[in-house]
Amino acid sequence: LWAIINNAGISKGSEIEITSIQKIEEVIDVNLMGTIRVTKAFLPLLRRSKGRVINVASAAGELYKKPAGLVSPKLSRILRTHVEKKIS
Repeated sequence: LWAIINNAGISKGSEIEITSIQKIEEVIDVNLMGTIRVTKAFLPLLRRSKGRVINVASAAGELYKKPAGLVSPKLSRILRTHVEKKIS
């Protein structure tokens, strides 16, 4: 196995203070936990072949700088970056 590409992601597109916990959990389940699930499933094969993990994130994660920015892009980008650091 040469590589896996984690590219799935969803957006709820609303500001965090008006977004329900359920919607935030849905975003985390797809955008973060989906990345972790796929990576864990293929990690043994990737280690044997010295393959790579490629995480694709939306540029929208950089567009919203205010603390209560859009839930999906900002939160997903932060969480994926944390996962990448832990895998490295």
